Amino acid sequence: MNTIALLGTGLLGTGFAEGMLSRGGTHLRVWNRTRSKAQPLGEKGAVVTESPAEAARFMRGRAVMRGHARWGT
Repeated sequence: MNTIALLGTGLLGTGFAEGMLSRGGTHLRVWNRTRSKAQPLGEKGAVVTESPAEAARFMRGRAVMRGHARWGT
């Protein structure tokens, strides 16, 4: 199983993560600077980590979601 690190669980990152989790076959490690925003993904099967470095450990791929604070408003 591939391990993917996803850094950033805002609107885009959460959608991306939920899509990956729904398809299965991927071990997803997520980090967000506000841990409580990543926690719902943990309840869906992702591993919520304490740091970007911890999320990236053992990964085969990485996705960084970076957006602007005004997106989605």
